Amino acid sequence: MNLLKQCLLFILILGFFTSCAKGDSSLDNQKLTAVYDPAALAMGKADEVQVLRQIPPKVMQWLAKTGKPDSTGMTGRNKSQGWIHVAFQRTGMRNLLYSIVQEDTVGVRNGWSVIDAAFSRQKEDGSFELGTFKGQTPKYKDNLSGTAFWIAELSYTLLVLEKSNIHGGFDADIEALKPKIKKAAYWLKDGKDALYAMDAHAPNRLFYDALAFGLAGTLVDDPHLRSLSAEFANQGLSLQDASGVFLEKSKKSGKMGFDSSYQAVSVLNLARYTRFFPNPEASRALARGVQWELNRILPSGEITVEGNSRTGQGQEELLGRKKDIDYPAVLLALFYDGFANHDPQSHQGALKVAEFVARKLE
Repeated sequence: MNLLKQCLLFILILGFFTSCAKGDSSLDNQKLTAVYDPAALAMGKADEVQVLRQIPPKVMQWLAKTGKPDSTGMTGRNKSQGWIHVAFQRTGMRNLLYSIVQEDTVGVRNGWSVIDAAFSRQKEDGSFELGTFKGQTPKYKDNLSGTAFWIAELSYTLLVLEKSNIHGGFDADIEALKPKIKKAAYWLKDGKDALYAMDAHAPNRLFYDALAFGLAGTLVDDPHLRSLSAEFANQGLSLQDASGVFLEKSKKSGKMGFDSSYQAVSVLNLARYTRFFPNPEASRALARGVQWELNRILPSGEITVEGNSRTGQGQEELLGRKKDIDYPAVLLALFYDGFANHDPQSHQGALKVAEFVARKLE
């Protein structure tokens, strides 16, 4: 049975969805606040395991494979090209999340090598060692932004693990990590102005930054770190237009425009953010953003790149590779939104994309 059939069978058996609306489409000026709501945070953390568990297992398994580490704990570009930056370790969190959802303690322990490899390279100031690519080392602002990616994904994964049924075997490991994560987050805080300037026209990154401060602050119980998240989230929300697009600045043209790949990253990051820090305006923005992304799905299940500002047409490269649609992000964003927010449209869109990906992998 191929991936699509298994996904469909799983969903048909599940019979989970009921029809529900996602809110109105009007824009307003309501801003996120940094109010700390322990009850909402506890509910968000508890629910995450259940939400992830409802994503079709074969999809989660495929996503996990994209983050499987090598024998040294390297993943992503660090795995294929040697240590470059801690940001590339974040794909290993997909592998860990799959093991957490499956309650596979051996898998979590094996996947932990990604975390160990990263923190073995943490410096005294909280930052991480930098590698080189073609003789070049990441600039300070790129270093900040990439570190935010890592801290956001890591903190989210550990918060999910803390609320899982298998957390007991890893409580000591998480506690040992918390001072290191806090040190890294405070290094980001010290560079907050440069980070903001770097990411101010890239909403997907701004939501990563909001998650880095918000979720790290939640994990280590630091109100000051949590309070920094709203500034980045608000800037990300301000870059959404009335159609639902989170506008991204093209590195090639310098103009703001839409991008169907980065839109998915923004949707996923904002969806996670609103689960831990609920806010009506953010929820409305998320609904608009999801709808726009759904409209970019072709009948074949492929995500169209027509008119994209940054990906799919050779506009930008990362470490010598042209940027294309990030299908893992698309699938995670749509399945996650579908289950977390009870949105059947997201769910159906995700299945359609999964069908396309399955055909590509055949």
